[in-house]
Amino acid sequence: KQWYQRRVAITAGDLFLNFFIAKDHHHVPSSPLFTKSDPQLLFTTAGMVQFRSFFSGNTFLPYSKAVSYQKCLRTTDLEQVGKTDRHCTYFEMLGNFSFGDYFKEKSTDCDSALIPLL
Repeated sequence: KQWYQRRVAITAGDLFLNFFIAKDHHHVPSSPLFTKSDPQLLFTTAGMVQFRSFFSGNTFLPYSKAVSYQKCLRTTDLEQVGKTDRHCTYFEMLGNFSFGDYFKEKSTDCDSALIPLL
């Protein structure tokens, strides 16, 4: 049996992480909500924040594929928080990243295989 068939109780986040880990993605743990390593940011607002130093060319990553379950704080429309079910201040962003390993076509194939499992 596949890993997703053996688990009885699994969250969508766990399923997402395990799916991409099984596809050789490196699991990157969530960064803190209050960023310490980036003086330009006060809060972590997106899943890719933890890779900003790589994107800016300041850091080398020892892996070409990553998956994360990042804690995030919403800051762009705080005046709407509480007025609708869609606006909240805290959320966890699931992300799979390829750093030159694959592009849109393979990403779409992965997503298409994952969606029926959710």
